[in-house]
Amino acid sequence: SVNSMGATPLIHASKNGRDELVSLLLLYGANIEAVTNMGSSSLLKACQNGQVSTARILIEKGANPYARNRDGNSPIQIAIRKGYEELVLLMNNPPIERLHSMS
Repeated sequence: SVNSMGATPLIHASKNGRDELVSLLLLYGANIEAVTNMGSSSLLKACQNGQVSTARILIEKGANPYARNRDGNSPIQIAIRKGYEELVLLMNNPPIERLHSMS
């Protein structure tokens, strides 16, 4: 289900850094690429709020760090703009699990 802004439970959990809930929602089939009415993904919301461990989970499960919202911003651009260096490094160096799934 979504709220009036189009945010799913996964987007809410990601924005708030609720790692266990994020993992559980993904385990039960939550759409990792679902977006709000403004086109913001779970990964973008995690990056807006500096949620490094949440972003790591989302990236390991295949979230796209280059998907843009309606304003043309991607998660990696948001992280750069906000000065979240650890998030930028994470998105530029995806975890090993993700690299294996991409080949």
